[in-house]
Amino acid sequence: MLSLNFEYYYVCLFISSFYFAHLVILCPFIDCLAVLDVLWLGFLAILNLMNMDDSTSPDLLLSDLPLSIMETILTLLPIRDAVRTSVLSSEWRYRWASLPELVFSDSCVDISPDRDIFEGRLINFITYALLLHQGPIHKLKICSTVLHGHPVVDQWMLFFSRKDARELIVGLGGGGLVRAPSCLFACRSLTHLELSQYEVDPPPSFKGFPFLKTLILQEGSIAAEAVGSLISNCPLLENLTLTSCHCVGGDQNICAPYIEKLCLDGEFRKLWVVETPLLAVMFVTLFINPVEFQEHLKQSFGCNYVKFFSRVPNLILLSGHGHFTKVK
Repeated sequence: MLSLNFEYYYVCLFISSFYFAHLVILCPFIDCLAVLDVLWLGFLAILNLMNMDDSTSPDLLLSDLPLSIMETILTLLPIRDAVRTSVLSSEWRYRWASLPELVFSDSCVDISPDRDIFEGRLINFITYALLLHQGPIHKLKICSTVLHGHPVVDQWMLFFSRKDARELIVGLGGGGLVRAPSCLFACRSLTHLELSQYEVDPPPSFKGFPFLKTLILQEGSIAAEAVGSLISNCPLLENLTLTSCHCVGGDQNICAPYIEKLCLDGEFRKLWVVETPLLAVMFVTLFINPVEFQEHLKQSFGCNYVKFFSRVPNLILLSGHGHFTKVK
C-alpha cells in the first residue's frame, strides 16, 4: 500500500480550502459550484491514493476522469495553463483545443524587458492556440497592451468569424484609433460585441447583426449614420454602451424596441429617443463643441420631457451629465 499519513492529508485539504477561498474572494465571477466539484474530485483522489497499491499508476486516475470533469477543470484554468495540461496524459493531450471560450492577455507568456520579444511571444502563442483549435469558438477575448494596431489581430478576427462566433471582446491599449476590419461585420452570429479604441464604420454591404444583444464601444469613433445603421440592423439589441466615444456627423436616432440599457458618454450633437418601450436604465453624458453650445441652449428650452417619458414607460433610472441632450 502507498503510505500517506494523515498529516499530509490535512495539508492537502488545507491547501484546497485556501485555494478555494482565494478564488471566491478574488474571482467572484467564477462558478463556485464548479470549483467545488473540482475540489471534491481532489478530495476523492486523496482518498484513492490512501488505498492505492504500489502497482497502480497515478496516471490512470487522470486518464479515467469523466469528460465533463476535464472540461470543467480546463474552463477554470487560464489558457496558458490549459495548454500545458497536454503533458498530463494521452487523454489530456489537446483536450484544451476544443474549449468553446478562449481568453488571451499579456499574462499568456513570460514578460520580457524587450518589447519586440514579448510581442513576438504573445503573437506566436495566440496564433498557435487558434490554429490548433478544433470546433466552434463561441467566445474570443483579446486584451493586450502591446498588440495595438498590429495587423495580426485582424487575421485573428477573420479566423474567429468562421468559427461560429458569438462573443467578441477586443481591448488593445495604447496608440490611436484602429479601423475595425470589414470581416467583423460579416459575423452575423454575434450576440456580444465589445471593442476598445476602434473606429467603427460598417461597409455598405453590412446587413446587420440579427442576434446581437450587447454592443459596447469604448474610447472609439463612430459616424452618426453608423450608429443608426447598427441600431436598426440589430433588432434584438438590449444593451448599447458608447463610452468616451467621438461621434462624427449629425443627430442620433435611437429606435430599438428591445433595448433595456442605454449608456452614451462622449461628443455627440443631439440625441433623439424615438422608440424604446423597454428602456429601463439610461446614462447620458454629452459634450458639445463651443461653437454649437449657444444654439444648443436656445433649443433645449423647448424640450418636451412629458412626451419623452411617455415613450419609456419602463424607465427606472435616468442620469444626465454634461451638455444634456434635447428631447423632442
